[in-house]
Parts: sequence; C-alpha cells; structure tokens
Amino acid sequence: GSSLMFNKYATLDNHFGITGYPTGVMDMRKDIYTWYSMEQTLNETEKKYPAQTGIGFYSELKQNILSLDVHVYAKAADKYKVTVLLVEDNIIGYQSNYETGAKDDYVHNGVARISITDVLGDDCTTTKKNQVVKKHYEATIPNSYKTHNMRIVVYVQRPYGSQESVYDYEN
Repeated sequence: GSSLMFNKYATLDNHFGITGYPTGVMDMRKDIYTWYSMEQTLNETEKKYPAQTGIGFYSELKQNILSLDVHVYAKAADKYKVTVLLVEDNIIGYQSNYETGAKDDYVHNGVARISITDVLGDDCTTTKKNQVVKKHYEATIPNSYKTHNMRIVVYVQRPYGSQESVYDYEN
C-alpha cells in the first residue's frame, strides 16, 4: 500500500526466491548482507566472467512520453535478455528505522517505478559474435512522477546456468 510500491515485486520475488526484505541478489546468489559481501561478489564475478556485452542507449522525453533506443553489443553469441527500468530519486516518505524510530520525511533514492521491458528481461539473443541487437521502447510516465528526478537503468543478463558457477554452495 506504500506510495513506493513497485507493481512487479511479486514477479521478482518468485523468480529470485526472495522471502524477506532487505535481500541482496547478485548472480543468483542471495548471500549478500553487507557492502563488503556485495563488493566481494562483484569482484569475483568480474574476475571469473569478463563482460561479454556492452550497452548504449538514446532517450528522448516529450511531455510524458519516453522514447528509448537501446543497442546491445554482444561479444559472443548467446541467449541474452535486456531489462530497462525507470527509477526515481528524492521521494520523501515513511521509513522504519530500528535504531532511531520511524521517520515520515525519509529521502528514498533509486526507487523502481516503471519496468519498460518485461521485468525479467526481453529477449536479445545473438546468433553470431560481435552482433548488435537494437530495441525501441516507449513508455508513458504518470504525471505524479517527477521526471527530473528519474534515471534510466538498462542491464543485460544471461540465463543462470549458462556458465560455470563461481559459488561453492557446499562450503
């Protein structure tokens, strides 16, 4: 019921097996509890799985219609998905705090507002090396959102299991 609610959270919870908040997920690993564990996971991923893709995009906002052209460069042929989200910063609202109590004037940043693609990604599979996949999207931004506080987040992912796991689940 919060004004910060993202209507795709249930899809993400089910897909990633999230059972409570806060939860961090990176590379389908849910053992991220602190900035240190996030940084360690990121470093491990960068070392073991060098980037195979690049992203470029151009956006234009006319009144409340966002047009977005996304180009995904793939170094290797593989199954990829591209996800585009709009997030909003500087949203003033309620925040529970276990140390100092609840606050009604907390500043929320990076709040997911709109999933322009399927929240789990749109297909952008490549069939050959060094291929560019082009996608065009349009989205209507509700008048209640402050477009000057919004950012576009674009990311590419490969299906989990398409590469050797870097995490030893038994230790």
